[in-house]
Amino acid sequence: MEEQSRNPYSAPRASLDMEPDAAPRGPRAEGACPRCGAADLTRPSFTWWGGAIGPKLLHHTVCRGCGFGFHAKTGKSNGGAITAYVIASFALALVLVFLLGR
Repeated sequence: MEEQSRNPYSAPRASLDMEPDAAPRGPRAEGACPRCGAADLTRPSFTWWGGAIGPKLLHHTVCRGCGFGFHAKTGKSNGGAITAYVIASFALALVLVFLLGR
């Protein structure tokens, strides 16, 4: 039996159906809002500032209790990163309009 546990080709011991959010990440308590401590969190799939790509890039998570949006891995606010994302997206759009308008 112990020989099988060292075999790299044996079946995994952990379930592969686990949610990716179930793994512990960062210094904060997993599954809790860093502002209010509530456990009711959601990961938006679409936002006004980032469409479908922005929230995924920034690991954006929102607390349903207090409405605080933060980076899921660090627990810090995404405010600065969202501002930079919007400015970069707008600048890219301007460059594309300028180049295609020539």
